[in-house]
Amino acid sequence: MRILISIAIFISFAFNAYSQSALEQMKSFVSEGSYEKAANLIPDAVAKEPKNLNLMMYAADIYLELNKYAEAVKVLEKAKDIDDTPDVLLKLGDALAYNGNFAEGIKFVNKAIKEDKNNADYYMVLGNIYLRADSISQAKLMYGRAREIDKKNPNSFIGIGDIYFKQGVYDLAFTNYKEALTINPRLLDARIKMAQCLYWLANREVDNDLRNQLFTDALTEWNNITLEDPKNARAWFEQGKIFFYAKQWKNAAVALNNFVALRPSGSLGRWYLAQSYYELRLFDSANIHLIVVEKEIDSVSKKAKLMSARSYYGMSQYAEANAKYKEIAAVEPLPVEDLRRQGQSALNSKDTTTAIAVWKEAINKDPENNCQLMYILGTSLNRMKRYDEAIEILTKRLTTNSCQDSLVSTIHYFIGLASFFSGKNDEAIKAFEASLATNPNNTWALVYLADVYAAKSDLAKSEETFLKAIQIAKTDKVKYKNELNQSYFKIAGMKLDAKKFGELEKITKAWIEDMPDSEFGNLFMGFALQGQNDVAGACKYYRQVLKINPENKNAKESVKKICGN
Repeated sequence: MRILISIAIFISFAFNAYSQSALEQMKSFVSEGSYEKAANLIPDAVAKEPKNLNLMMYAADIYLELNKYAEAVKVLEKAKDIDDTPDVLLKLGDALAYNGNFAEGIKFVNKAIKEDKNNADYYMVLGNIYLRADSISQAKLMYGRAREIDKKNPNSFIGIGDIYFKQGVYDLAFTNYKEALTINPRLLDARIKMAQCLYWLANREVDNDLRNQLFTDALTEWNNITLEDPKNARAWFEQGKIFFYAKQWKNAAVALNNFVALRPSGSLGRWYLAQSYYELRLFDSANIHLIVVEKEIDSVSKKAKLMSARSYYGMSQYAEANAKYKEIAAVEPLPVEDLRRQGQSALNSKDTTTAIAVWKEAINKDPENNCQLMYILGTSLNRMKRYDEAIEILTKRLTTNSCQDSLVSTIHYFIGLASFFSGKNDEAIKAFEASLATNPNNTWALVYLADVYAAKSDLAKSEETFLKAIQIAKTDKVKYKNELNQSYFKIAGMKLDAKKFGELEKITKAWIEDMPDSEFGNLFMGFALQGQNDVAGACKYYRQVLKINPENKNAKESVKKICGN
């Protein structure tokens, strides 16, 4: 028997030690403002010590601070089973009312009042419940009863202030809160409510100077509250919200960051904080909170996801941005600006199919504001050899009113390229001529137009066009080096194919004069002289070619065949 008694004593001691340890740990967390950490200890502590009234009451306070009313009701019902004192009944009634069960809450508070009809604070609790239930007349009656019992009770002034606040009469609410503070300057709740009044008075004020002053006064009050109680999460939230709506993003971020540190589950505060960071272009910081918000606040989930995608884009994390945009687009269409961002993200993450599809969607939705995108997509499709699609997009740009700009000539040029490379020679000619009509000095348009004539076997027209390109290119041989070389090469090729060696010599002579170090200019001169049986002259130019490029096969073979060494 003694052994059993000893075991019972040990177990009882262990439970008490655990409960005391858990309770002390909760108090420690609360002193740090870490109510959520304290709340995490409650279920296990309550399960191990279901008869500890102090533990239940303290746990209820933590849940109420975190607005976890259903959880508060559960532990207070356990407390009532232990001992239904007026304090327990009052707190249970208040929690029930916060949880939406007003009738049951009022019943328990009235039961407490029956045990002490002269306690002003009991009537204040009942008045607060009636006010939350929108029974304003009943609330006034209870607050009046409290004031009759204790005329110096500051809570009665707070109650009357709450009525005015609920009715939107913020100036009278402010007056009553201020009166409560004259009785007890340490009433933080009254100071918080007074700061809220200042904020709403500022929102209603039409005079800018007075409006700004009221905002400043509100912020001053919130600042005083946080100085007095740095762990007051609500004060940091309200202060951050004012800064947020005033678009003072940096100040908002500081205050809201303090709030989130104290209330990690405060999703609305995270939402304001995320937006503040986003406006500051601190996309990595914003995204940390956006990922949480999109899962926890249904009403802003879509906005948070979109801002998250934009944040990934802002951080150049293109694969993540593309994936996020795809997730959003699976549910609803993206705004045009985000289709542009998704396209760029997809392109940068090598998802070309998606890039083209979403860019086309953006263009079809709003061509007037996507001139640059049509240019980029059209030229990109050209490089990808998707010529029909390129022509479609570039033609749309040409026919869009807002896109009649300095790029029109260039657009015609790219349509010409796409038409030429897809074998549509007649369309290519029209496009290149349209390009040259607005920019006659577009040397590449002339070069490719000449190529189209050659493809149509109109060699005379082709040579004439190449010569036009040469004349323009000779005005700046450095700038137009490639066009100049290309035009001479094409004319020389046609002369060589026709075995018109005299004409070939003439054109290559001009080529070498303009470009003395041209490998192919010297090579074609060798061909021209060899074709006219001038072997010595031809060898001279073949050797010149090998000085420029020792690996030129044609020059090597020609030297070997006709030059003797």
